[in-house]
Amino acid sequence: MARAVVGALVLGFVQHWRHGYSAGTGDHRVLSALGMHWADPTLFAGDWFLERSPQPHWLFDVITWFGMVTGKLSTVYLGYWVLSLLAFGLATALLARRWAPAHQSTATVLVCFLAGMMPWWLLGTGSPLYPNALPVVLSGCMVYLVVAALFTDHRTFAAVAAVVAAAVHLQQGMVLAILLIALAAVRFHLGRLPGTGRRRVDRVLLLGGAGCAAVVLFGLWLRPVAGEIADFAQICTRVIPYHCEASSWSSHVVWAGMSLVGIALLSCLYFSRGTIATWAVLIALPAFGLVVGVVADRWNVPMIGELAQGMNVYRLDVVLLPMAVWGLVVPIFAPVKTRVRLAALGAVIGLGYLLAGSYTFDPRWMFPRPHGGPWLLLFAGALIVGAAAMAVRARKPGWAIRTNRVVHGSALAVVGAVLAAVFSAGAPPLRDFDVVYLSDKEIHDWGMAVRRTLPPGAQLIAPPLGEYIRMASGRGVVADCKNVPYGGDAWVEYQRRLNAVGGLKQCLMKTPGVFFSLPLERYSQVAREFGADYLVVEEGMRWRIPELLGAGWTVVLEPVSMLRNTVLRAPVN
Repeated sequence: MARAVVGALVLGFVQHWRHGYSAGTGDHRVLSALGMHWADPTLFAGDWFLERSPQPHWLFDVITWFGMVTGKLSTVYLGYWVLSLLAFGLATALLARRWAPAHQSTATVLVCFLAGMMPWWLLGTGSPLYPNALPVVLSGCMVYLVVAALFTDHRTFAAVAAVVAAAVHLQQGMVLAILLIALAAVRFHLGRLPGTGRRRVDRVLLLGGAGCAAVVLFGLWLRPVAGEIADFAQICTRVIPYHCEASSWSSHVVWAGMSLVGIALLSCLYFSRGTIATWAVLIALPAFGLVVGVVADRWNVPMIGELAQGMNVYRLDVVLLPMAVWGLVVPIFAPVKTRVRLAALGAVIGLGYLLAGSYTFDPRWMFPRPHGGPWLLLFAGALIVGAAAMAVRARKPGWAIRTNRVVHGSALAVVGAVLAAVFSAGAPPLRDFDVVYLSDKEIHDWGMAVRRTLPPGAQLIAPPLGEYIRMASGRGVVADCKNVPYGGDAWVEYQRRLNAVGGLKQCLMKTPGVFFSLPLERYSQVAREFGADYLVVEEGMRWRIPELLGAGWTVVLEPVSMLRNTVLRAPVN
């Protein structure tokens, strides 16, 4: 357990250094609202998105509600993130005990450090290794924990953890249900009881898979959020192509993502012939599904491409990412023959070169561009030295103590090479560790002023790119670029609303001027059509205030912070 905690601390430090822990930003702007509304019905009262487009993460709503009613939301969210770190640290410690028994502490720290440095965005899926209290973060780390527990024969623990992961995130729960049942089927096919010849039924895996499926079905019954596959495919194309429209990605992005898959597949070298079937189900099967889905989507294969988008096969990347980290250190820790170790070393260096060029969708990529810079040559050199030490150890077991020192030194050199590359590229300063929900003082102060000034149930006409406005103010908005339904009638309504305030293109192109420059009468039309009596004027739109006042709008809230936002009330008809 001590190694798990140390690994969690290393991962947490690297994540915070790279991205900065935050609460009240990003996906919290979507996922926190309902739990807040349960605790305080004046927040988001009358918000159409809250009423017509429920999110599937019911457990996160309960946790948010609990944080709100206790007045400890910031602390509760911090604990949620810490749980994800501990899950990752425990999974890594379990695998280190099995895969690097002579170097358990070294392997745990090295893998957790490298995991924090992995690309944040690959093949449409954001990494779960992100400092934020989100279902996708906790469930991603728990998927890794389930896989690690299965690899180390902790079947009961894996089954229980899988059911918990399903409650955290329905889609990851469905992935785990399929993997557990598939693994039970493979073991049934391959395993026979000694002396009887009868096939063995792994009831633990079957019960775990069935439990995951039951939790998923309960969640979908509770929140029937799934729309038509065609709707989600349309959303992929028009709103979130970076998530699930592979035909829009550059070849550079695709090759970087495929290199991650290739490195993850190198984890097979940790397995013997007798255990490789487990690896085939838990790693090779998701890799196959992901590659087929990307290819079908990228080349618009009829039916299959749309199905890949609708099923969001890109989530399978979450299963592979931790294995890719272990794949990077295969040359040092895998118990293989020298020629296999050398081949793995060449594969890691070649695929790692491609992976290091995956900065395209990563705003926090910390390495020199395009492929990590010359310091990563030291990374390759450290792997070579570590691999050589392990090869010598295999031939001369009596040199174990000496080779152990070399392996520890090579691991330290790997860390040093990564840090040298980061600092040569201009490492970000270490941020203050601020756990407060909505810690941006300017946004917080403005939002509190809106809550004091505008009555509960008031609806805002807000710039769609002002994604902070809804969460900060606690008031509903006509539409923004962040809160997008999954499909169905809500998707139709969302398009109608967004078209009224400038259309989808402004979201993709990041052009706030579209909303700022709408015809003057349009704002009044939107107010009448959607019952939104208040207009938020950001600083870039202040030039419209004189003509808005001339058209009968009245100022109800002057700027109260450096944010410089003004709120106007619609003319009384």
